[in-house]
Amino acid sequence: MFVAGVDQETGGRDPGTGGARVSALDADVSHAEWLADSAHIVVISKEGPGRHVISTLARDGGDDQVAYRFSSEHDAPGLKVSPDGRDIAFIAPAPDGFFQLFRMPLAGGPPVQVTSDRTHKTQPAWSPDGRQLAFTVWSYDAQFWRMR
Repeated sequence: MFVAGVDQETGGRDPGTGGARVSALDADVSHAEWLADSAHIVVISKEGPGRHVISTLARDGGDDQVAYRFSSEHDAPGLKVSPDGRDIAFIAPAPDGFFQLFRMPLAGGPPVQVTSDRTHKTQPAWSPDGRQLAFTVWSYDAQFWRMR
């Protein structure tokens, strides 16, 4: 993962900021989001087959702070930081075998399962006020439609 500044007027790379390589994490990043301080990034990464980690990284490198590790065959489950930066929402397998929505404090603590219906979820999103969560539902079922 690389971090580079963008000139807000031209849309090009801002040469004044330089690129900062974030190399503290030995994993494949599937999703990253800035925290409000603009000095830290929250990432969800794949450490190996079926092994995922949610971490906070400093923009300028340094050690990562692991928030949570979990097993999942979902390669890009999604992650979203709450508008106030305190919580994260993410998708992980639940005991029922379905990919469910979880939330947890970014500072640490146990994740809480938010959904429990028998559908798979992906790509969580917070409402602007942080009071509601949205997500995409997907299934392995093929459906064929005929339009007249």
